[in-house]
Amino acid sequence: MKRLLISVFAFIFLFPTFIITGCKDKEYFREIKFTYPNKPYEKIIGSKTVNEDFEDIIINPISNLRDDFIMGVDGSMIYEVEAQGGVYYNSEGKEQDVYQIMNENGVNFFRVRVWNNPYDKFGDGYGGGNVDVNKAVSMSKRAQDANMNILVDLHYSDFWADPETQTIPKSWASKTKDELVQEVKKFTADTLKKFKNKGVNVAMIQIGNEINNGMLWPVGKINWSEPGDDFAYLAKLISAGIEGAKEVFPDIYTA
Repeated sequence: MKRLLISVFAFIFLFPTFIITGCKDKEYFREIKFTYPNKPYEKIIGSKTVNEDFEDIIINPISNLRDDFIMGVDGSMIYEVEAQGGVYYNSEGKEQDVYQIMNENGVNFFRVRVWNNPYDKFGDGYGGGNVDVNKAVSMSKRAQDANMNILVDLHYSDFWADPETQTIPKSWASKTKDELVQEVKKFTADTLKKFKNKGVNVAMIQIGNEINNGMLWPVGKINWSEPGDDFAYLAKLISAGIEGAKEVFPDIYTA
């Protein structure tokens, strides 16, 4: 099996004291208080070792960070990397479970993206890890077992969603504006139920990915020249996602 040393890029962010959580009357903000799993686990050490010197790619810790800093990693590629024979090594050069490596180096949040149906009509993946709900749950379960909290990033697309690309899922292409609002709510709830049914507690959810210019294009795209009701409709989509999330995890935070 080919040995691969994979570098995982971290996202590190500091939450303010309060976060917007929804549209209920008199409940616009609440204090953020995360607790993290702290269960002992048996180290999963493999048989492989690596002797190369990787000192030049080690990232040194940042000093004087607040105690409530979130140290997060988007590890959505891990499932695919391992499926292709990738191996992760700890600082001692020993093969080890990558989620344990992250936790033992200060990571306390695992973010995973979820695409609706990242496969074409032949069943081939579009790339980027081909992360469907089942793969996301599998990775998140392992991350939670390694004492990390979980953040689920729903793209509401079959592939990448970003400021320049918000492709509506294939199965939603013929839906009306009102139907799309309901689809967002249902998909969010159904997705999180799969996490919950596998014993994964989702601490935070991201409703859409990089939705600077709206989501679910062309229906939910923002026309910056003449926005009209575009922002109001985007708010409906986001609110529907939050409602679906809270049906499953009432105390979930939204990012």
